[in-house]
Amino acid sequence: MTSPNIESIESLSSDAKFLNTVAQIYAKLFNEGAQHCNIKKFANCPFMDQRQDLLERGRLAGVFVTILHKATFYAMLDRHPIDSGLLHEEYSDVYGIDLTDYADLERALTDGRIERLYAIVVKRASQLAGLQKTSDQK
Repeated sequence: MTSPNIESIESLSSDAKFLNTVAQIYAKLFNEGAQHCNIKKFANCPFMDQRQDLLERGRLAGVFVTILHKATFYAMLDRHPIDSGLLHEEYSDVYGIDLTDYADLERALTDGRIERLYAIVVKRASQLAGLQKTSDQK
């Protein structure tokens, strides 16, 4: 049996830390102490009156996490040649935000770094989609 590769272990640790940050995002949006139920039939759900709000918060969290994933990918492309065989996500420095640290993500929401990240993601996505603005459209 071969011993685990240090790079693989570090990558798993980084992935786990990022997933912990994602879990904290959902916990924050859905009140960490919120109740849950095991009801399988939608019609019997005790949270029917909260349904729309819960769905909207879930969509918001999903979009936010998707932006973080895209930012991670674009930051990696900025740092490495596209043919370098990117195998592991690099979450610790995504345009100046450590996505493995929920507290840093919270600080980024107030100090302007999240706006910078969002602007970069929009710009990169537009470029990759062929929607780059010309000088006339600025």
